[in-house]
Amino acid sequence: LNMSRVMSYSDENYYIGGSDATTLMSGRWSELYLKKKNLSFEKYDDNPQTVSKSPQIIASRIGMCTETVNLDFLERDIEQEIFRNITVDPDDRTPWLVSSLDGMTDETHTPCEAKHTSESNTFERIASKCYPQLQHYLMHTQKDYMYLSVLFGNKKYLYAAIEADNKYQKALLDVEEWFYHHLIKNKIPTNINAYITRMGIKDKIRKLNIIDPFSCKEVC
Repeated sequence: LNMSRVMSYSDENYYIGGSDATTLMSGRWSELYLKKKNLSFEKYDDNPQTVSKSPQIIASRIGMCTETVNLDFLERDIEQEIFRNITVDPDDRTPWLVSSLDGMTDETHTPCEAKHTSESNTFERIASKCYPQLQHYLMHTQKDYMYLSVLFGNKKYLYAAIEADNKYQKALLDVEEWFYHHLIKNKIPTNINAYITRMGIKDKIRKLNIIDPFSCKEVC
């Protein structure tokens, strides 16, 4: 029985994408559950996971507006055409798994993720924050690496290749499957194994080969 076909409303509510992976691995599973079920946060005022969405919405919209030029910079430096807005569908084995890629290279089919952040932010912070999202995409596409491409305000542009982390992906897959079963059973998540949500990635982030194409040198 394909559980994704016995839902009371749109299957999209039961899909888990890259942004959802970041929410789950940060421990905000109740927040994501309410979002998927189209339930109002106002009914859960005592929920400590309830936060203002305005800054997140603004940042997301700016990121969408700068996505084209962001990937244009990456495309020029890696000398590969990048196809934009690629959707990777779920399969029977993982019916919840979906990916909306900002781009994918023509020759090597390498996924690309474009981000926009403030001038005071760092590439390492961005990579750490979206690490679950990137590993979700790598797990779904079964690729060895993908590009993270970041614009910092209107002052700086950097990118790096993020490698597949098999240990992290296994933990991520466990969390996503755990959450998916709560969704189809209409059961709000209340706890999760701590070892699943605490994965050491500092060393991996520290070793990233961050490239600044406009200064013609690597960033140390």
